[in-house]
Amino acid sequence: MDITQFTTLRFGTVEIYSDWSGSSVRICRPDGSRLQWTTPDTHTDTPLEQGRSAWTRDEKISLSERLLRRATDELETSYPGGYTAAVNDVRHWLLHERPCSTGGMMCRKYTTLIFGDVEIHSDSTGSFLRISRDRSRTTAEYPGAQTDTSLDDGRLEWSREMKVDLSELFLQRAEATLESTYPGGYRSAVDHFRDWLLSATR
Repeated sequence: MDITQFTTLRFGTVEIYSDWSGSSVRICRPDGSRLQWTTPDTHTDTPLEQGRSAWTRDEKISLSERLLRRATDELETSYPGGYTAAVNDVRHWLLHERPCSTGGMMCRKYTTLIFGDVEIHSDSTGSFLRISRDRSRTTAEYPGAQTDTSLDDGRLEWSREMKVDLSELFLQRAEATLESTYPGGYRSAVDHFRDWLLSATR
């Protein structure tokens, strides 16, 4: 089992989140509904942490303005200082001029667990199982294999019994893929997932 983390930056109800495919902007409303743009101006092909190391200074300055532009109205009503403050906070973070959480911006890393071609991905919306064969695109997702809690929060909050049950039930839908792409197959993946969940301490 491999473990990686992706960074999410949040500004009121607007967030820039990352996965293998890059970084995207979405709005997370109080009622649980979400609006996500798929246009190039709200997306990068590189996750935030990798881009933070790879992009030039000019690219970082340009991206900080471009990524959030479509969310201007939402930022004006949900983030102190609105669009301008959010752009400044992203820019300072990308340029390593401020720590991860600064001003009103919240910064958080979410864990993704990888079992061959199967992964359990986490972000602010929860955790879900998917097939990601080349680590750049998702080829299948499993609607029933998901939680409303991120792996990072769940391993601290869930009971021992729930962790044991979840480790098996979560991976069942990908059993065939695990048997062909993960050393030890489904049973080994369940054991590794369960042990990781149970190793958490507050």
